[in-house]
Amino acid sequence: MKLFRNLFVINIVIACLLGCSSSPQRSSGVVKQYELAMEAYKAGRFSDAEPMLRRLLNQYPQFAEGWYRLGNLYVRSGQNEAAVTAFKECLRYDPNYTKAWHNLAFVHLKIAIEILDEGIAKAQPNSPDYNQLMQLKLSMLAVSSETSKENSDVKK
Repeated sequence: MKLFRNLFVINIVIACLLGCSSSPQRSSGVVKQYELAMEAYKAGRFSDAEPMLRRLLNQYPQFAEGWYRLGNLYVRSGQNEAAVTAFKECLRYDPNYTKAWHNLAFVHLKIAIEILDEGIAKAQPNSPDYNQLMQLKLSMLAVSSETSKENSDVKK
């Protein structure tokens, strides 16, 4: 199943990029660049994968799958604001990319929890404001926990 999915993604990449490139050599180089970026991404080498994806997206900014992968990379490396930007770019080029909608909402949830943490740190413990912020955070954590269990942090 995983092999089928990988072959499917590579075929999509090839189809997208063949329409954008002027020569077979250039398109095979682009596919190789994407494959190398995905190898680094899957191995958790985000500092290697990010510049590869960025170069690819500079050449082919309409490549929604690349923006999606970049967004996931940013979520996994704790760069939530950058992830929001990447997912929005993905959706700009493919508004039907439902996994990007999911991950965009998930990262907004993570950002909201971070904001609540800032507010909790500033509120007087056991004050009505503190209790209200804590209650909201607990509710959001419950939703976040359920989402994480279903999708192991972000949809792949």
